[in-house]
Amino acid sequence: MKILPSALLLIFLMCGCASAQTPGNNAEAIRKDLATPQSTIEVGIGHLLDDARRFGEFRGMNAQGTYGLLNIDLIRRDDETGSWLKLKGNNLGLDTREIRFDHERQGNWSYFLEAGQQTRDEPWIANTGLSGIGTPTETISSTASKRNLDLKIQRDTLGLGVRKFMVGGLDVRVSFKQEEKRGDRMYGVGTVGNQDFLTEPLDRTTRQWDFVVGYANKKLQLSGGYSGSSFENHTPVLNLATTGTPAVPYALVALPPSNEAHQLHLAGGYNFSETTRSSFKFSRQLAMQDTQFVAPTVKPALGGRMVSTLGYADVSLRPLARVDVHASLRYQDRDDQTEVARYIRSTNNPTATNAFSIAGVTGFNVPRALKQIKGALEAGLQLDDGYRLIGTLEQEQSQRTVPLQYRRVGYREKIDETLGRIELKQLLSETLNGTLSYLHADRGGSEYVNDTYALVTSSPTNQINPLIWADRSRDKLRFTADWVPEESWSMQFIGDVSSDTYSGRNLGPRKGSAFFSSLDVAYALNAKWKLGAWLAQEFTRAEQTTHTDYSTAAPNQAILWDADIRNRNTGWGITLKGKPRHNLEVGAELSSSIDNMEYCMGRLGSGSIPGSTLAPGAANPVTLPEYFYRQTTLKLNADYALDSRSGVRGQIVIDHRSTNDWSWAGFSYTDGTTVSQPDPQNTSFIGATYYYKFR
Repeated sequence: MKILPSALLLIFLMCGCASAQTPGNNAEAIRKDLATPQSTIEVGIGHLLDDARRFGEFRGMNAQGTYGLLNIDLIRRDDETGSWLKLKGNNLGLDTREIRFDHERQGNWSYFLEAGQQTRDEPWIANTGLSGIGTPTETISSTASKRNLDLKIQRDTLGLGVRKFMVGGLDVRVSFKQEEKRGDRMYGVGTVGNQDFLTEPLDRTTRQWDFVVGYANKKLQLSGGYSGSSFENHTPVLNLATTGTPAVPYALVALPPSNEAHQLHLAGGYNFSETTRSSFKFSRQLAMQDTQFVAPTVKPALGGRMVSTLGYADVSLRPLARVDVHASLRYQDRDDQTEVARYIRSTNNPTATNAFSIAGVTGFNVPRALKQIKGALEAGLQLDDGYRLIGTLEQEQSQRTVPLQYRRVGYREKIDETLGRIELKQLLSETLNGTLSYLHADRGGSEYVNDTYALVTSSPTNQINPLIWADRSRDKLRFTADWVPEESWSMQFIGDVSSDTYSGRNLGPRKGSAFFSSLDVAYALNAKWKLGAWLAQEFTRAEQTTHTDYSTAAPNQAILWDADIRNRNTGWGITLKGKPRHNLEVGAELSSSIDNMEYCMGRLGSGSIPGSTLAPGAANPVTLPEYFYRQTTLKLNADYALDSRSGVRGQIVIDHRSTNDWSWAGFSYTDGTTVSQPDPQNTSFIGATYYYKFR
């Protein structure tokens, strides 16, 4: 993989790199120069002044030091044959490199070859005595010497494709892509009060291939073919051992199993007239997984099988000069054909004497079949004075397979949701236009099927209203405006407010609300300087009620809780761009954001749920600490042109990040492992590159 960028560059040069000759002063040479595609090579260095665990998480540079910077964009066109050669590479000096080579003859054939690498450096530092990291066997030890881990995940991708145009409007496309993922990431197993720190060894290969045939003329367009994919996990099982600590509850841990999928698909469209068009999609997919579970097993392998069918059709027409209509219908069927059986042996079957910590483990798989059908009708009416009225009606129905052996909460087989939207658009003036829309949606469904997990005959857990299929009423209002009062400046505004109300059950989500607004302003100070600013705010809120598991020692009694979760996000930025000299461009950007989370949990006391009435005991407020994450970044850029073909670019980045993330603070695993990260994190980066342009 590392030699591939050099190989692609060599291929490009062998095919004939563009000349770097300076054009003559005559008019013909200037005309040819302007008509010839421009190539660019940019090379330089960057230096990170501080360790940057958050700043460099996905940048390929998270540690203090010097890094190479290299970008290329090479283009050549042969006017006689109409063929193109392209070679584009980004971040070739870093662990986030990407490169792509294209060769095509317009209207005849084309092919490409691409490669890339993406690295994620774990921002958290684990101080642990765990051994065997990176292997299928790990040993947990409370006596081993602790050291810090710098975990990393690397993805290497390779892709290629070919396309051929044929007579009669036919074309054929074949492509292949492979991704190899290697490294380690934080992992763990255990129960409450007995957590064990592990790392998950990653050695996985994902492949995807496509074969597509297309056809197109003025009225009919078709595209169909075959798509396949495979996922191979070379480390499917993690073996555990312990030293100096109590034995872990699991000697073997199953990691994601290998699988594959195959799909046939067909899509197309037909223009009946200038005002009427219809399109469709159809696909049939088979996904399979045949990896054996870790011991002890009853059946040797899962034999997973999911057959998915997707169908879609729509029609757009304009029956009248001022009226347009769009109707669509979508159907999806995910048929889980995996045999429902006991695949894992277990003695912890749910009985009236089992504690909730172990009850419910049957070893049976849970089917995940789902059918959905969704219809939509949208109509638009052009009114006088620049107004346009749009109305939308949608209806969606879902049906899930009800698990027979094991249900933790009340289950719902059928869900239906109806949505209506009305929108008014207007060009208020030559400088101002806006949109006002209102949406209302109602979701309901069939009666709940009781859970199979209750320790008491009154089935208390059946009072829980799961979020994904709870009865819900939603209202949403949106307003947008675009104002250009003068040629020198403009302003855009977006505002959203929504509210959710849940009903039908005593426990679960109760209310939800959200608010979002953003304002963007651009102003040209003069011919050389431009100023920009933006501000965005988002607020979401969710209220819910729940309880702890009921105890066999006190039937029908539990600790009742409520939570009022609030999340606020605020961000702003200011940009300044200018050209103080004909060969100098400069820019500055200052941005800041804060993410704030409040949990507002309250312990209501002991209570019972007789039938459908929640009966809390004495109030006893208990809550989690507030959480915040702040980031402020200053970027300074300059581009100094040495002549018409070359120049120097420079960049300075100053980044500050801080958080009071308490999720790991004071927490220690069974073997004494702790997890932390430096706070605050102040990072400075300075880089300079030389670029050369040629034709």
